Amino acid sequence: IMEAVYLIVNGVGLVLDLLTLVLDLNFLLVSSLLASLAWLLAFVYNLPHTVLTSLLHLGRGVLLSLLALIEALVRFTFGGLQALCTLMYSCCSGLESLKLLGHLASHGALRSREILHRGVLNVVSSGHALLRQACDICAIAMSLVAYVINSLVNICLIGT
Repeated sequence: IMEAVYLIVNGVGLVLDLLTLVLDLNFLLVSSLLASLAWLLAFVYNLPHTVLTSLLHLGRGVLLSLLALIEALVRFTFGGLQALCTLMYSCCSGLESLKLLGHLASHGALRSREILHRGVLNVVSSGHALLRQACDICAIAMSLVAYVINSLVNICLIGT
């Protein structure tokens, strides 16, 4: 009889162990399945917000990149225009200097023609008139040099 009781108790113990194993496996499978379903539900629930946020950030990045590119192009264009305007201003100042040189040459030619009309001997005999003409030419040349130097100083000051 004791052996029968021992076999029954052992059998019940094995059945309980097997039942515990089946319940543990069931709990593991059900909890894994429920966790996967919860994760899938959260993923599907948050997917539209995630996609919209990603698209928003992508749009902002593209917009800021385009703005930076446009700003760089505008700065490059304005820099080129400023350099071109400075070059044109320099050319205008140089042309003004050439105009003064032309006036000096014209004045010298008129004085030379005047000297030839009066006669070389008449001018040589009149040293005062020759000295006065030489002083006029020197004064014109000095004013031309002062104008050129002033133009160069103005170009340097405006260029900085």
